[in-house]
Amino acid sequence: MMTKKSEMAEWILDVFRQANVGAGQIVLFRIIQNRLLELNPKERDLFVGVFNELIENGYFTYEEGSPQCLRLTAKG
Repeated sequence: MMTKKSEMAEWILDVFRQANVGAGQIVLFRIIQNRLLELNPKERDLFVGVFNELIENGYFTYEEGSPQCLRLTAKG
């Protein structure tokens, strides 16, 4: 069980690592949504805050549209 923000941040960033994407490339948001099924309710609550912090700190951007995606930045 992930209880720390740093653990959750690594879990989120692992999606980009596993997809082997570099700066400027995207990962479909549905991949994150599917992985959320692995988390328990407390971890899902933690996810929301950490996900938003990663966006605010410039690790990746969320792009609406069809399909929704996350674009990795150079910082990420």
